[in-house]
Amino acid sequence: LLHVNEGKIDIYKLKSYLNILESSSPNSLLLMSLDAGRMQMAPQGYELLSQAIASAEWLRNDINSVPGLKVYTAEITKASPAIADMDPTKLTVEVKGIGLTGYEVDKILSRELKIEPELADHKNVLLFITIGEDVSRLKEVKKAFEILADKYRNTTKPVIYPHPPPLPPQELTPEEALRTSSESVDLLSSLGRVSAQIITPYPPGLPVVSYGEKITPEVIEYIQELLDIGAEVHGLNGDDITPKIRVVS
Repeated sequence: LLHVNEGKIDIYKLKSYLNILESSSPNSLLLMSLDAGRMQMAPQGYELLSQAIASAEWLRNDINSVPGLKVYTAEITKASPAIADMDPTKLTVEVKGIGLTGYEVDKILSRELKIEPELADHKNVLLFITIGEDVSRLKEVKKAFEILADKYRNTTKPVIYPHPPPLPPQELTPEEALRTSSESVDLLSSLGRVSAQIITPYPPGLPVVSYGEKITPEVIEYIQELLDIGAEVHGLNGDDITPKIRVVS
């Protein structure tokens, strides 16, 4: 279901691009789910979303009462002019107060406590409260965070929070880097070489190095620190023990 603002988009070009990417056969399951969603939200949408927002607010306040944990509230919108508002159904839980990274908390919640966060970064996990949640499930989420905080709050392990490196110098244009032959080398061996791919930690989803940029010591250190704390780094080859990166030959 694609909404188009009339007058701003060339519909013909849009259809042409979609035809390149899409199948000629419509997906009946997706179409049915869209219809089912519209049928539910038309008469019940306001009530369901109001309930989800109220549930999220209850959980936000309860997790905020757990020592070592912090959930961002609407006050954050007043702290920075760059933040216009916040989605009340999403809970950003800061976990650095219990001595763990967001990546570690994500894995513990998923593997041991049967809670699936939306995503994680070095100091937060993100929860998404939907219209499908019920009170018993929200109580399980609260209990899981209490168990987690009680178990790890007094840990003395230092937590590393990597800082993004400066922008690396551009040695080739992206097109030149794409068209030039490349090879895969160990991350540590890539120092001073020119990247032939994009390396993107997620979140936040911003490339740390891209096509044609020089791989600096700061870039390598940042990527290695992210891997050490369990972050997702898209674009690397190999594995977390021996990560590899494609560079211009």
